Amino acid sequence: MLKYIKPEKHIAKVIHQTYKSNQLPEELQSIVNHLKFKNPDWQYKFYDDHNIIKYIKYHYGQIILDYYLRINPKYGASRADFFRYLLIYNEGGVYLDIKSSCNIPFDQIIQDNDVYLLSQWDNEKDQAFKGAGLHKELRNINGGELQQWYIIAAAGSPFLRAVIEKIIKNIDEYTVWKFGVSKHAVLTFTGPIMYTLTIHPLLAKYPHRFERYNSNYGLIYNGLKNINHKQVLQNHYSLNFEPLVMNHGFQKYIDLMFAFFYKFYRKNLRFSKKDFVRKK
Repeated sequence: MLKYIKPEKHIAKVIHQTYKSNQLPEELQSIVNHLKFKNPDWQYKFYDDHNIIKYIKYHYGQIILDYYLRINPKYGASRADFFRYLLIYNEGGVYLDIKSSCNIPFDQIIQDNDVYLLSQWDNEKDQAFKGAGLHKELRNINGGELQQWYIIAAAGSPFLRAVIEKIIKNIDEYTVWKFGVSKHAVLTFTGPIMYTLTIHPLLAKYPHRFERYNSNYGLIYNGLKNINHKQVLQNHYSLNFEPLVMNHGFQKYIDLMFAFFYKFYRKNLRFSKKDFVRKK
């Protein structure tokens, strides 16, 4: 089903980014301009939602595209996760979330023998992202999640092949009961929890470079100055309570029922906490 791509020995000098349309908000366009300025010798490729569908169909065929389209379009983050893995597996290079950037040129970050770069959050006490990525599912992994808001890799990476195959399996097995909805479902289904649990057992098997803190690479998670990225990236997935995968038949109605009760439970839990605070 998933085509085999022979692992390359070098990381392509190409920057890849995605957004839902080709019209970026001014704040995001400023970040993209800075990224290009820092890396003038690198090719820059941009993909909107329409381009993504065409890309997957052309390079992977209808079966993989159908898997992509089964992810609920309300969960743009999960679709973007899936696409970034497919994209870098096929072409290699640097993928960065549209809000992310670098303060060191990639030519100074990436070494000649690099084929895959990995890092974790600056998440220790008194660091910028204290506690980030320390999910209960990753309690046995020192430092927590491996970051995937950037993917820097050579084409054909066996890490990415394993991740793509895991997502395909997750789509086939998705139910609201098993994966849930909203933010945590994204993290475990296509996001950093899934990414980490898939790659971590393979670290001893395949070449890579690891830095405990992403700041050691000179990468910037959020280039928006004094702005919460949820304000700029509208319809953030953490606000969505629909099923993550659009199933069919009887399972579709079961998923909708569980999603409704999950939303109802979260809403009432939030109110009860507020009441408790007021009473105190």
